[in-house]
Amino acid sequence: MRNQMVNFLERNNMFNPDQHGFQKGKNCLTQLLHHIEDIICDLNLDKMLTCSTSTSAKPLIRLTTKILLKKIQAFALWYPCKIKVLQMTRSSTKIYLPISIASFSKKIFSRFVNWADANNMELNEEKFQLLQHGKLPDLKQPYILPSGETLKGSDHVKDLGVYIDPDLNWRTHIAMKSAKARNMASWVLRTFISRDVTTMMLLYKSYVRSHLEYCCPLWSPHMQCEIIKLEAVQRSFTAKIQGLGSLNYWERLRRLSMYSLQRRRERYTIILVWKIYNNLAPNSMNINFRETSRYGTTCIRPLWSSKYNSVNNLRFNSFASRASALYNVVPPSIKSLLTLTTFKPALDAFLNEFPDTPPTPGYTGQNRNSMLEWAGGTCL
Repeated sequence: MRNQMVNFLERNNMFNPDQHGFQKGKNCLTQLLHHIEDIICDLNLDKMLTCSTSTSAKPLIRLTTKILLKKIQAFALWYPCKIKVLQMTRSSTKIYLPISIASFSKKIFSRFVNWADANNMELNEEKFQLLQHGKLPDLKQPYILPSGETLKGSDHVKDLGVYIDPDLNWRTHIAMKSAKARNMASWVLRTFISRDVTTMMLLYKSYVRSHLEYCCPLWSPHMQCEIIKLEAVQRSFTAKIQGLGSLNYWERLRRLSMYSLQRRRERYTIILVWKIYNNLAPNSMNINFRETSRYGTTCIRPLWSSKYNSVNNLRFNSFASRASALYNVVPPSIKSLLTLTTFKPALDAFLNEFPDTPPTPGYTGQNRNSMLEWAGGTCL
């Protein structure tokens, strides 16, 4: 039934381009990549971004989705801007609004609250969250809720399982997920007595590593301290495996024939770019490809010259920029493969040609272990 409904909607082009759920090749990662790319582009235009989360106390009996979408569309006509509904569930709605004048955002918020009251919709103000991106201080104003309480900007907001900071540095997400993975690793070690390789690796892959890799192409860190923080979870866990405690972390990786978390993030990023080029995933980040005689298919790495260094750094370390550079270091004979089942083994063989020595306290590596350095990658 579900497949027939989805096929019908796709054949008749009834899906909104921003809809990432229930569609092949689209998921939470592609939704978040699209959202963050929009934020970075608007920041380059010197706009202020407001992302608000509103929670309804009784949405199913008080409100229909059709009414809400119609009203949001009316807001967009009243104030011509890119109002986007990021996520709509049974109990919450996330709205993204780029603004350049502070009064407009407050007027839109006030009209939305008044409309909700007129339609007998009960909002749960205790769960309202406001995330503001941008450098303009005049636009970072608190909102006044109907009860008179002040809604101030949040330090972070959890969206589709990822913690987003106002400055998009991902420190909160990395800290929260590292702590969660450490707690799961401790639970595994307390619960199971066996320390043999097969059991430990199965438990690690099932219960621990997933917390460290969810949507990792979006938030993949470039700071050494954050790479070390994530890697410390895997380094500590593998040290508990029987017979490997006397080896250092780099030696344990080779003995277990496993990648470091840093290498796995870069591998996943390269695979996602290959999927985008082969139309298996949406190109929401507008990555530009070109054909060259020497390097085969390459990506044009987007770089900006914003008046804010922070915006330039965001663009340089964003998925569109970082993924383009990583994809360009892959040999053309591998990038030209047409199926994922042949591309992945060929990519693994290429990655295994280079040492995997992630940043580790007490050890000095030849470089920072990125494939951009091992393979001598350049921004093509």
